[in-house]
Amino acid sequence: MAWLRIARIIVLGAWLLLAPAKLSSDTGVISPVIATLFGLAALGLGAALADVNKRLFASEMSLSYAGLAIASGVLTLVVAVPILVWASWVAVTVEIPLLFALALLWVTTGGLTVSALQQRPDPESDMLPVAFLCSAAVARDDKIDASVKRVIGALCGETRDIAAFGVLNFVLDGLFDVAALDRGAGSGGASNRGVWTMSVVGLAELPLPAGPGAQEMAESASGRRSHRV
Repeated sequence: MAWLRIARIIVLGAWLLLAPAKLSSDTGVISPVIATLFGLAALGLGAALADVNKRLFASEMSLSYAGLAIASGVLTLVVAVPILVWASWVAVTVEIPLLFALALLWVTTGGLTVSALQQRPDPESDMLPVAFLCSAAVARDDKIDASVKRVIGALCGETRDIAAFGVLNFVLDGLFDVAALDRGAGSGGASNRGVWTMSVVGLAELPLPAGPGAQEMAESASGRRSHRV
């Protein structure tokens, strides 16, 4: 799954370059697009892990995080795709809470997956933890067939990928919400409630208000130019 790691780096780099702190008209589309791509990847990984667990391990592995990744991916598609289609009409007061809920869901997915990679075997449980299979002891065990080791290696890699996608989607959705809230407040959201009924695209196109003292500075600059003339 090396291609997934490369894709993560490329897409995350593009996001950080295009929308590091400011909300632009493109950001309202870029964020759901990237979240949808990551959601699809996590959905596929979760489904693949669940299938491997069922076929090769007779569902004896504890893969609750895979089910959560599938649910998170499906909900991301349900939320992000309509936002993309109706980006110019969806009110910011609708989009922000939905993406915030997705952010919480994805950080839970990432956290549960990381926890699974650190879980110790429970003597009283019949479920086999992923952390045990991904341990160095299993990798060095000569009694395990090479083909089985390859399956285990792929399973461990896909598990780490789910954890990474969970964290990245949390960051994407969270940054978008912060940028949208900051832009709404900066555009007079405290005094003009109509700002929050606009779409994110419309909100991004609003001119930012001048900061304190901006008018005095402009008048001073105009006076200096007149004096030179």
